[in-house]
Amino acid sequence: PDGLVVTGDLARLKGHKGDYQNLRKLLTPVAEQCPIHLATGNHDNRENFLNAFTQSSGRDWVVDGKRIVTVKTGQVMLIILDSLLFVDLPWGKLGRGQLAWLKTYLNALDDIPTILCLHHPIKGRGALLDGERLLKLIRPIPKVKAVVHGHSHEFAFRETDGIHVISLPA
Repeated sequence: PDGLVVTGDLARLKGHKGDYQNLRKLLTPVAEQCPIHLATGNHDNRENFLNAFTQSSGRDWVVDGKRIVTVKTGQVMLIILDSLLFVDLPWGKLGRGQLAWLKTYLNALDDIPTILCLHHPIKGRGALLDGERLLKLIRPIPKVKAVVHGHSHEFAFRETDGIHVISLPA
């Protein structure tokens, strides 16, 4: 592959330090071949994750203690958001700071097609608590072409107001 994005649940249940050490070992052969970008999920512990993965393969931003990664790859911009709210509880949240950062970043970005990647779905079971705020923010921005998320443990595709929403299986 040209690259890999993992949309969270990098660890099992509680995000222990050893989980991330093991993940690093498992990803090493892939990382030697292509860039890897990681998002935290509800089974991740942000502190343990950030201690194990101190740098990403993209540009790192920290907003309200959450790491966002931006990556320009070919003719597409990837923005990997942090939707982790509580370890081992199903709900997610981007938060006001991350949403404000996203609005500013998207408005400053040229018209390159942009894909948002995060763990929690915008709507549905275990969704973002601020999913409607995210939709309201990205609806009027035509360069945002898709939102890719995990968490639901099934592949699904739908379109909302011209934005593709892609759910990835576990």
